[in-house]
Order: sequence, then C-alpha cells, then structure tokens
Amino acid sequence: MTDTSAPLLADLFPEPEYAAWLAEVERGLKGADFAQRLITPTLEGVDVQPLYTAREAMPRAPFFVTFRPCKKARNHYYQVSVR
Repeated sequence: MTDTSAPLLADLFPEPEYAAWLAEVERGLKGADFAQRLITPTLEGVDVQPLYTAREAMPRAPFFVTFRPCKKARNHYYQVSVR
C-alpha cells in the first residue's frame, strides 16, 4: 500500500525557470557561442534546440498520416493517406 499523503519529490524544489537554466548553461560554456555549440541543425533544415519547454510544445495534429509502400515498375513509391 502506498502513502498518498507524502509529498512528491518535485514538490520539494522550486519551479525551474528558463532564464536560470540559460544563465547556468552560459556559465558552463565559458564564453563559447550558445547557438554554435548547442543548437543542432538537421538535414531537413530543422534546428534542434537543447531544451524544450511547454511553451514551445506544438499541439498535436488533428489528423494522422500513414505511408504504405507500393512498387511500381523500377521506382519505389509510397501511397500517402490522411485520416
């Protein structure tokens, strides 16, 4: 049986703030460029950030996209269906 009256571990610490995190990261970088060291560009042109918060979270799409492989002649094609 679990004790539900005990506080959660997260409740014992203050809410973290992005500004405090950024200040600590900049201190750890020791003058190095934040974007050059911590932001990773992908081949698709998307910049992957080192930290995402709920503010940056995108809402889920109201649809689903599925890819089904099908072969036609010598080329490979994918049939895309949106539901």
